[in-house]
Amino acid sequence: MYNTEIINTAIEIFFDTVKRFNKKLYNNLDSGLSEIEIKNFESTVNFKFPPEVFSLYRLKNGFKIESKLNLHQSLLFDNGLFLSVEQATSEYNALYKNIPELKFKLPLFDSGGGDFLLLDCDPNSPNYRKILIWSPPLEIVEPEVIYRSLADLCLTNTRCLTTDVYRYDDNGDLQFDFQKLKAAAILANGRLEYWNKRFDV
Repeated sequence: MYNTEIINTAIEIFFDTVKRFNKKLYNNLDSGLSEIEIKNFESTVNFKFPPEVFSLYRLKNGFKIESKLNLHQSLLFDNGLFLSVEQATSEYNALYKNIPELKFKLPLFDSGGGDFLLLDCDPNSPNYRKILIWSPPLEIVEPEVIYRSLADLCLTNTRCLTTDVYRYDDNGDLQFDFQKLKAAAILANGRLEYWNKRFDV
């Protein structure tokens, strides 16, 4: 598992890369919060946030309320609609009531279509601090690992931006090649079952 300095650097590089490739999208991201503000949201759920939650939300906190970007213009990456910490904790509390399998799993990103990327916050879990996907539309009802860590999520998607796996069209909508995304994800995360199941042809 990466140390906090590496995690911070990976997150910073990712947002800097978003700014370089899509300044309009970057400018619609909301400013980060103080550690005290993040802790206030932590107190609304029944677990402690891992360090990377503080690293993420100290830098940026979802989208500005006044953002007028549509769904496709708001995607930072595939399944990359960035939830604010308020949205993340609210979603967690709403989902937890109905789906016990999501206990201790904090949603950080979603697709806007029913797919959630969750950070496993249970220190007793074998997937602690890994990023899981939960997707009823894709029939992934048991969350499974999609990125080995938040740092790997950032590194994977930074690579996708800088190698033309991702591109933004004239309307600012995110476009990407699934097979190239698979290759980049495997390079950064190893042969996780998710990537092979989703993209086998």
